[in-house]
Amino acid sequence: MNNNYIYASVNMFGSVGAIGDSYTAASVENSEGKWIDLIDQSWVGTLCNRAGVPFSKYGQGGATTKSYLAGRMTDVLNSMPNDAYFFALGINDSNNDFELGTIDDIHDDDFTKNPDTFYGCYGKIIAQVKNHAPKAKLIMVKIMTNGPKKLNYDSAIEDIARHYGIPFISPSDDDFFSSEAYNDYKVSGHPTAMGYSMIGLAMERLFSKCVTDNLEYFKFSTVG
Repeated sequence: MNNNYIYASVNMFGSVGAIGDSYTAASVENSEGKWIDLIDQSWVGTLCNRAGVPFSKYGQGGATTKSYLAGRMTDVLNSMPNDAYFFALGINDSNNDFELGTIDDIHDDDFTKNPDTFYGCYGKIIAQVKNHAPKAKLIMVKIMTNGPKKLNYDSAIEDIARHYGIPFISPSDDDFFSSEAYNDYKVSGHPTAMGYSMIGLAMERLFSKCVTDNLEYFKFSTVG
């Protein structure tokens, strides 16, 4: 990926929501050994603050797609709709070998029919957001951590995105996610505030690539 140019920004939206796990919550173990969730240093905070756009961070530490439905999903649906939503789940599903299922687990006629598989639960999340914010632009994000366990789940994320006709971001398209700064400077498996800020800059580049690769989808962004 050419990291030197940015053609698009999230300032095409009036507000942005981010659904995910501890990497979206920006969970860090600070210098006193306490776990806290950052706001402005999170990747979505960095991305949106630089663009001057308000954001809602719906990260849930330790969340799988299944546990998210019983957790922060309530906050998403009880909040004012955003103009765009990032979906960044999958780290804990892959770490815990949560049953993948198949694309046939997504029932467009009634999401409550979806079984409790990765495909089925992610489909439930997306369907409810689409009902809650029908004009919002949706972007799926493949798993940000590295390692072989994530490969099948990344493929599933791509399948789900194509099923719903929404674009997806592959973190591996940006050199940062294979860099020493990303892989070696973590505490208890999580980035520090420095790391999350760096992820935000990488996501800025990746979002720009996502837009330029999907111009028709983003042509009429919803504001308000």
